[in-house]
Amino acid sequence: QQQQQPPPAAAAPQIDEAGVEDFYASDESYHVVFSTGCSEFQDWQSIGVYSSAERVGQRGPITRIASGCTEEQEAAIRHSVSHLPARCRVHFAPNTEVRDMAGKVYKYANKPLGMMHWLLHADPPVPPQTTVALIDPDMFFLRPLWHDSFDAPEKYIVTDGAKRTPMPPRIAKGTMVAQRYGIGGAPWDRGPSNKPGKKKAWDLRGYLSSPEVARPHSPALAQDLTLASAGTWFSIGAPYIALAADWLPLATNWTGLMPMAVERNLGNLAEMYAMVIATADLGIRPVRVDSLMVSDVGAGGEGWPWVDALPENRACDPKILDDPSFRLPTFVHYCQVHTAHTPGARR
Repeated sequence: QQQQQPPPAAAAPQIDEAGVEDFYASDESYHVVFSTGCSEFQDWQSIGVYSSAERVGQRGPITRIASGCTEEQEAAIRHSVSHLPARCRVHFAPNTEVRDMAGKVYKYANKPLGMMHWLLHADPPVPPQTTVALIDPDMFFLRPLWHDSFDAPEKYIVTDGAKRTPMPPRIAKGTMVAQRYGIGGAPWDRGPSNKPGKKKAWDLRGYLSSPEVARPHSPALAQDLTLASAGTWFSIGAPYIALAADWLPLATNWTGLMPMAVERNLGNLAEMYAMVIATADLGIRPVRVDSLMVSDVGAGGEGWPWVDALPENRACDPKILDDPSFRLPTFVHYCQVHTAHTPGARR
């Protein structure tokens, strides 16, 4: 009797050029989100995020969280996004009610509030196991950000005391990776307030132990966290990368801490300090890396060593973005003024 032959193997699916966008959009395991207002200026910034992500081949959805829009602004933003690839999304969130010391709406509080609103009401929903990277709207992608971005030491730069914090090969529950910033560990300052315009001392222990908060055993009050040591983990800023399962309690806590932080600090640092207190309160010790961005050429703790290693004749070559032989920071954070000097000229 003749032996029956197995059926031929199915041909591998072919993704034509028209289907590339569908392929990118279909992977919901990694989200990039950023918080904005509704101005035309932030419309322009949003296009910068979307287009730079497309340029470097970033996979997965990229969502703008626009807070406090009027009906007219919402309609205009929806129209502009309708012309973009499907994975370029927008989520509309309510405006914050937090006020600064002058009685004006503290717009930076929209970042945690918008994040919480998006996690609760995103369409489609965000599964708990999704990796979520929160960036700033004034960032351009230079390299894609993905699950394997930190799976080998040569893929990132870590310096100083942060070297002692193990890098998770993949983001897992209870872990976070974030960019190093020079904000220090101010919330763990146990001294009195002596800065002009600052209403209250931080007194984090007193605040968390108060009857209203009732968190006297919070991990944020661990004995090893002092003004000096806290910076090892919490002198951080965007990008912040964690699982959605951690982001929801984190954003909720962050939102609730905003009034307290605004009373103790001025400007956008209040939002950043509320973020790190919320993170510490959940028992998360982030891995603080240098190489997620470059911004201030005079600052340490950024990805400039990789930029400095580029050949001078290729420093402005856009083909660098497609050349894997060169390391680049993931983002350029264009919140600083940059100039290029040439002999006898400045531009």
